[in-house]
Amino acid sequence: MIAERIVSQADIDERLSHITELSTFPVVLYGAGLHASEIEAYLHFKNINVSGCFVDDRYLNCMHRVMVPVESFDSIKKTFDKFNVVVAFCNDPVVVRERLNIIKGEEVNSVQFIDCRFWREFETLDLAYIKKTEDAYNKVCTSFSDEKSQSTYVEFINAKLKHDSSRLYELYSKHQYFPGDLPLFAPTNDDIFIDGGAFTGDTLADVTAMTGAKGCVKYYAFEPDAHNAKKLRSFVNSQHWNFVNVIEKGLWSHPSRVNFSENNDTGSAVSATGNAQIDVDANDRLNVPASFIKMDIEGSEYEALVGARETIIKYRPNLAISLYHKPKDLLQIPLYIKSLCPEYRLYLRIHGYYTEELVLYATVRD
Repeated sequence: MIAERIVSQADIDERLSHITELSTFPVVLYGAGLHASEIEAYLHFKNINVSGCFVDDRYLNCMHRVMVPVESFDSIKKTFDKFNVVVAFCNDPVVVRERLNIIKGEEVNSVQFIDCRFWREFETLDLAYIKKTEDAYNKVCTSFSDEKSQSTYVEFINAKLKHDSSRLYELYSKHQYFPGDLPLFAPTNDDIFIDGGAFTGDTLADVTAMTGAKGCVKYYAFEPDAHNAKKLRSFVNSQHWNFVNVIEKGLWSHPSRVNFSENNDTGSAVSATGNAQIDVDANDRLNVPASFIKMDIEGSEYEALVGARETIIKYRPNLAISLYHKPKDLLQIPLYIKSLCPEYRLYLRIHGYYTEELVLYATVRD
């Protein structure tokens, strides 16, 4: 039962107390990218101010998104007599530990890692909610076809509750969408591939690297962000890949036009307060015998799966669906997929070092 594997309230309270204790000294971020901005916002929500930010010297002249000035570590040490460091970049823990060697000196009071990816969306996920919906969590967890998937599911939830993803590290899997320990998901030359959230061609590049220059029978690349779609078309044209069809739309349950936050990066998403509007469409309207559907569309996965209902029922394609954007996706998406095709075997893999890049895999292949 999942309740026996979920952390206790005492564990959560102890972890959160360590975060609260950061305010005893000035807080300094080590890192200055998107992750740093998210940590800064989370700490501000917890009434903890960020007083400084530093990066390795070789990154000092790069563009940064964090709001406080970006300095060198030596400069930070001259500014504060004593300070706490929060690591604010995502990387292999081994690499992080190596880079932490530069953080030395009696000025450093403590070094903390805080996993707060999508913390605003996951504020509603707590032990009370899990207890209330325990039967559904148990149903999802036991639907997975291997122990690694079940452990990944439990530890992802624990990481969200504690803002600590250290127990996920040992479950990390390489090769997102095509994990090596799940060979049935390797792309083939015979695939008709639908890529929801094609970005600038990262998944497409992986497919062609694994299948050769021939690629696959057809590759439908959905990318609604105009800036990303332009780069994607340029990439496809430079490779002369005639099997790729770039579609500047988002995947949805039905044809429509919706508000969209266009960030020109991997975080562009459908949003009621978006700065742009995009066209969206249903996968079923392609009317093709899809053999592989991948979706990483920033929280619109369930809506897009509704729009792929007939395709899934009729052709039972391999599925690789991102599951980390919203807490309800952890229940809703696996249960919906199994309702469409009970024969699907489900797997779960984590491809990031924080609580992101969690992918649900479904297959009927032998």
